[in-house]
Amino acid sequence: MPLSRGGAREPGMGRAVVLAPAKVNLGLEVLGKRPDGYHEIAGILQALRLADTVTLTLTSGPGIDLCVRPAGLDLGPSERNLAVRAAELVPALRGQPPGVAITLVKRIPVGAGMGGGSADAAAVLLGLGLLRRGGIPIERLEDLGASLGSDVPFFFRGGTQLVTGRGERLRPAPPWPGCHLVVAHPNRPLSTATI
Repeated sequence: MPLSRGGAREPGMGRAVVLAPAKVNLGLEVLGKRPDGYHEIAGILQALRLADTVTLTLTSGPGIDLCVRPAGLDLGPSERNLAVRAAELVPALRGQPPGVAITLVKRIPVGAGMGGGSADAAAVLLGLGLLRRGGIPIERLEDLGASLGSDVPFFFRGGTQLVTGRGERLRPAPPWPGCHLVVAHPNRPLSTATI
């Protein structure tokens, strides 16, 4: 499911609610290290129904306020959170000071390789694009997303995608046949960079 199907603007309220779906790698081949420090990859990504919910509310004061639910979930320092970093990118496009409250309801396991942080970042970009006067073209949002992380652009498209480059180049793939998928997570987060 692409983010655009989960996004809704609440007119007059300065609020948007966006579903941020998880993804799984149906296939992934690491082809070698690139000069920019990333790895060249080829793979197939599939969006899932499992999703975080991202609520964005424009505020009158400057700054970005992040609230994570369930309470006590450790996502690391706020300034390193991809959702916060995504919000910092958007206001500069319109010359408006940042002023947004972000509420993340986390359902995607943290550190599971399912793209939770990247999905949340894409949801923030899309939601703020919905809320900002004049909107922001999806191509621009994808470019901003790619500056945050290699798999962020995938979440604007969803479905089944062939990915190449460092993960930012996408091509639609035939839909994955309807079937069930069981994901087991040992409750021990792993860093993608470390892996």
